[in-house]
Amino acid sequence: GGGALPPGAWLPGVLSDRVVLDLSELASGTYTLAVGLYAPQTIQRLEPAVSAPYRVDESRVIVGEIVVGR
Repeated sequence: GGGALPPGAWLPGVLSDRVVLDLSELASGTYTLAVGLYAPQTIQRLEPAVSAPYRVDESRVIVGEIVVGR
């Protein structure tokens, strides 16, 4: 989907989408990467159901940490 295909329109068996983040303006440091999905009709965040190694914090799936260095 390249960020343009909502999960509700994913084909069966498609469990991922690629998103490119521009980190060029971030200060050096360690950042937590988290994702969340929203219901398009209500704009309410959906409760994720995940298993290890992922964890949930405030209805977001914590994917991991990234280190930005200059």
